[in-house]
Amino acid sequence: MNDIEIKADEIAWQGGRAREITFIVTKDCQLACKYCYLVGKNSQERMSWEVAKKTIDYVLDNEWYFNEESVIWDFIGGEPFLEIDLIAILR
Repeated sequence: MNDIEIKADEIAWQGGRAREITFIVTKDCQLACKYCYLVGKNSQERMSWEVAKKTIDYVLDNEWYFNEESVIWDFIGGEPFLEIDLIAILR
């Protein structure tokens, strides 16, 4: 696949009309990168299942506000894979 085909595929998918929702699932991280955007990393701040569920329910119950045909769910954090069990349940 060349660059032109890749760009055509990107444009074709929903024409760029998707809602992107980002979950910061944890502030915990085993690294100490100097360039990290996350300030105040700690192991105490984690997204609970209840908060994640309420967020998803809100998006799905308010179609009038979230009227895009697609939703992209992003999972970030300190190291989001430290919360892989939560991410697996949400997918």
